[in-house]
Amino acid sequence: DQAPRKQKANIPHALLADLGKLVVAYGEAAPMAEKFRPNKAARLPVYWIAQRLASGEKFSQTIQTAELISRELLQHFELTTDQFADSIDINGFRKAWERFSQSDDILVVYNAGTLRLLHAAGIVPAKSIELKSINFNNDHGSRTLSKFFGDRKYPVEAAEFPGRAGRRLANVVALVKYLREQAG
Repeated sequence: DQAPRKQKANIPHALLADLGKLVVAYGEAAPMAEKFRPNKAARLPVYWIAQRLASGEKFSQTIQTAELISRELLQHFELTTDQFADSIDINGFRKAWERFSQSDDILVVYNAGTLRLLHAAGIVPAKSIELKSINFNNDHGSRTLSKFFGDRKYPVEAAEFPGRAGRRLANVVALVKYLREQAG
């Protein structure tokens, strides 16, 4: 009898290419009342962060919503009302993201939900990679990226952005580095 073979990670070549093209992003969304959301799938981002992996250049923007963000939601996001003081409307967000983006960027997100937030804001990146679709966790024992890295004692750098989103982005950055190392 042979032990079952572990599947190799299906790491996209684009993730292994020029680090200068990779932009890792994460967004938070607020639940919206049905009257403000005619299309149930169209949740808009209220906090969007990104980092260019090669240069470390950062993007961080809070975005106005049709409703006030509740204290409970701010606690969930681990953010404060002060951090939303300079929020811009969705059109301003699109323009700010356009200024940050480059035509050859490859947007790297952990899951499709993050990409859907960007699409709902009217932004469709030319190239994107959804890391959750990569077979990188053969043991399936780790349910979160924090647990995945903790189980492997793999270093995750301190979050460079505030709140839950900052920690999640730090985990996604670590996952990109981990996958690049695994590919050799």
